[in-house]
Amino acid sequence: ETGRYAVTEVATRVGYDIGDLVRIPTAKSAIVGRRLADLVDDERRVAEAAAVLGFDARYDIVAAVAALPVERVIDAAAGLARRQLIEPPADDMIRFVHDKLAEAARDALDAPGAPDTPGAPGAGRAASLHRAAAAALEAAYAADVGEVAAALALHHERGGNAKDAARYFALAGDRERTLYALKEAERHYDRAVGVLERLGDVERAAKTLLKLALVHTAAFEPAAMQASYRRAFALWDELRAAMTSHKQRLLRVGQHRPE
Repeated sequence: ETGRYAVTEVATRVGYDIGDLVRIPTAKSAIVGRRLADLVDDERRVAEAAAVLGFDARYDIVAAVAALPVERVIDAAAGLARRQLIEPPADDMIRFVHDKLAEAARDALDAPGAPDTPGAPGAGRAASLHRAAAAALEAAYAADVGEVAAALALHHERGGNAKDAARYFALAGDRERTLYALKEAERHYDRAVGVLERLGDVERAAKTLLKLALVHTAAFEPAAMQASYRRAFALWDELRAAMTSHKQRLLRVGQHRPE
C-alpha cells in the first residue's frame, strides 16, 4: 500500500525525474500533458474527465463529461489501467493510482501546448470540462443535489458560472450545518459570501452571513458570531441606502415629467 502511493513511483509512472516532481510543478504538468497527448483519443478524454471530476469518478458521469458512450469509457479505462495511470477498473468507478496524477492532469489541461478537444480548444478546455461536470452531476443527482452541492459549487466556479457557484456553496453550507459539521459549513458559507460580494448581490450575501453567524453561535464562537452579524447588518445598511437613493431618483424623474 505504501509503495502504491510512493512519490517516487508516481514520478516513474509519469516519466520524469523525482527532482522535477518536487521542484518544478509547472514542468510536471507539461510532462503529464504530453503523456495525455500520447494517449489514444478516448483514453485522453476519459482521463481528463475523470481528473476534473475527482479521485473517484463514476463511469456514467465520466461518460457524460467526456461526451462518450459508457461502453467506450469502459474500454478506455481498461487501456488507462494497462498504462498504470488508473487502478484496475472496479465497482463502476475510475480512480487514479495517485491523486498527484489527477492533479497534474488537471493542471495540464490549460498548459501551453496542451492538446485541444472538440468544442473546447485552448485555454477554455478546463472551464468547459468543469461546466460539463456540473451539468452531469446535476442530472445524476437530480433527486438530491445537496449530496454533491460542494462539488457542484467548485465546478460552477471553475467553469465561470459564479451565480450558481454561490447558490451551491450556500446549499453545501446548509447541508453541513444540518449535519452539525460546523467547520465545513463555515467554509462553504464563507465561499458563498465571497462570490456573492463579487457579484454585487448584497441581499443574498447578508442573508448568508446571518446563517454563518448561526454556525458560530452553535460552535460557541461569540467573537466570530458578532463579526458575522456586523458584516450582515453593514450590508443591509448598504442595501437600504441604495434602495432609498433609487426611490429618490425615481421621484425626481416623476416630478420633472411633463404633463
